[in-house]
Amino acid sequence: VVECGSRVSSLVLSLYAKTSSVEWNRPVTILSVDQSDSCVSETAAMLGRHGLDGYVRFFVIPLNSGGGYDFDAAPIEKYMGGNGVDWILIDGPFGPPGCRLGTLVDLAKFCSPRARWFLDDAFRDAELGILQRWSTYPSITIEGILATREGLATGTLSSARQSKQ
Repeated sequence: VVECGSRVSSLVLSLYAKTSSVEWNRPVTILSVDQSDSCVSETAAMLGRHGLDGYVRFFVIPLNSGGGYDFDAAPIEKYMGGNGVDWILIDGPFGPPGCRLGTLVDLAKFCSPRARWFLDDAFRDAELGILQRWSTYPSITIEGILATREGLATGTLSSARQSKQ
């Protein structure tokens, strides 16, 4: 599981990882991407207070000139060890409208075939524009927007990871 933007989602996903690790008898770890050392520190402290530290591996990734993540694939590839991502939650970066456009595209290279993705704040104009752009990529399927307060778009990725290898 990869989450972009840490905080409360990290708490929920850590609980999922803890439960799933026991159920599946193998470790489940959340890879959390954030743009801020201070957010990571606050989130890590919150997880510790709830006894959920150790289930999240944080990556602080700086932003590019457009406000999107400036991904360096090498550390993530090393951490992944050849395993594919099955689930992505995009609730970051925090920045100017459209800053999340490249996030799913950049993460696709790490994903398993048919990986599920979610985009938070999907009812915002900028996120609707991102969904429109993503709809032009053959490897991205958009299934719709769940009617939460801010909207949660969802879909899948085709085998983008396998086609790049």
